[in-house]
Amino acid sequence: MSDEAADRLVGTWRLVSARFEPDGAAAFDMYGPDPDGRLVVGPVHLAVIITMPGSAGAAPNLIAYSGRYRVEAGRRLVTAVDLASMPAWVGTEQAREIAIEGDHLLLRTPVGPHPASPGKPGSGILTLRREA
Repeated sequence: MSDEAADRLVGTWRLVSARFEPDGAAAFDMYGPDPDGRLVVGPVHLAVIITMPGSAGAAPNLIAYSGRYRVEAGRRLVTAVDLASMPAWVGTEQAREIAIEGDHLLLRTPVGPHPASPGKPGSGILTLRREA
């Protein structure tokens, strides 16, 4: 992805799907069947917010983080996290492989564990659609 293509990240993206692909097992929805979320990317700073419906009458679960970002090798988005719903992420870098296909953005997490897939690490894949 060229610098011009990296500039295409700037804007607002709406979450379409969030799947986890464990090694050697069936993929599943990471945040339930109807997650909602946004990725808002400015020239140097981004914010991610994902909500998952809670059980009846409960508040929704939330994953959120923000920070300055850079694009490496045209296909890797690295965020220096300065604020997060998971305190352990503050001060770390979160990296995602990226691909822009038309008005869709694909973000792939590094291979790692997921609580719903014990013993079977895999990657999370978020698909987002450009809103603005």
